[in-house]
Amino acid sequence: MPVRIVRENESEPSLREVLPVYLSDLATRASGEHFRTTSRQLKRITASVKTAHPLEVLRYREKRLGVKKRPSNRTVNMEVCALRAMLNWAVDSGIIESHRLDRIKSLPQRSGDLKRKPHALTDDEIGRFLAASVTMDRNRDVPQTPLWRLLLETGIRWGDALALTPENVHGDALYILAEQTKGREGRTIPLPPGLAGEIDLPFRTPTGKHWTHRNEKNARRMLRAALKRAGIARVDPAGRRVYVHALRATAASTMFRRGARLPSVARMLGHADPAFTAKHYLPPDFDALQEEMGRVWTRR
Repeated sequence: MPVRIVRENESEPSLREVLPVYLSDLATRASGEHFRTTSRQLKRITASVKTAHPLEVLRYREKRLGVKKRPSNRTVNMEVCALRAMLNWAVDSGIIESHRLDRIKSLPQRSGDLKRKPHALTDDEIGRFLAASVTMDRNRDVPQTPLWRLLLETGIRWGDALALTPENVHGDALYILAEQTKGREGRTIPLPPGLAGEIDLPFRTPTGKHWTHRNEKNARRMLRAALKRAGIARVDPAGRRVYVHALRATAASTMFRRGARLPSVARMLGHADPAFTAKHYLPPDFDALQEEMGRVWTRR
C-alpha cells in the first residue's frame, strides 16, 4: 500500500511528515547499507530540526559540534547532506515548492575524517580479480564475472546495477533511468566492447535468485572470496579498503589513468560536479605522480 502524506495544516508539510514518505521511496532504489545510514542520519537531524529553514539547520550544526565528544565535520556534513537530498526529492516530487539549504556551505573536512578510505585496484589486481572470478564461476549456476566487469569498468553504483533490465541496454550503450538511480538523475553511458553481450539482465545471484538489496551481504562475501583467491589484500598498507562501493574508485582511477578527461569520468559515475569526483574517487597516486614528473623533468 503506498505511503500517503497526511497534511497537518494547509501549509507545506513538515519534515516529520515528509520523512516516512521519502524513506519509503528510498528503500526501493538504494542499497540496504545506504538506506540504513541515511535513515539514521535523517532521524537524528529531524529530531531537532523541525523546518527546512537554514537558521534551524545552522543551529543544529552548532549544537552538534559544541559537545565534548563532538562528531567529525564530515559526519555533520553528511547529516545536512541527507536532509538536503530529502528536500530535493520533495521538490522533484511536487511535495514542496522549494528549499534554501543549498546555500549552506559545508564545514571544512580533513582526509582523516573518512572512516573507510577506498583502495583503487591496479591494472594487475583487476586482471587477477577477474581471473579469480572466472574460476569461481565454474562452480556456479549463474556466472558473476559480467557483474564485476560492469562495476569495475563503468563505475556504476551497486544499487543502480541491480535495477537494470534488458530495456536499459541499446547496442553498446546503457540508458540509466532517473528512477533507477540514487540521485534520481538519468544518464547514458557507453559500455566496454563485448560487455553488452555478456550481461544477462536483471542480474542474478550464483544460485539463480535475483540480486536485491536484502542479499547484499552475499555480494560482500563473494567479493572477499574473489579477493582472497586472487591474492589481493582487502586492506592496503595505508589503511584503504576494497569493498563493493570502492569499486567505483577503481573504475574512476582506471579511466583517468588511461587518459579519460575528468568531466568524462564524472559523467560515467553520475556526478554533476567533476571536483567531487576528483576529491572522493581519485585519491593521490604517488607512483603515477612520480612517473609523470619524471617525464616532465627529462624534457629540459
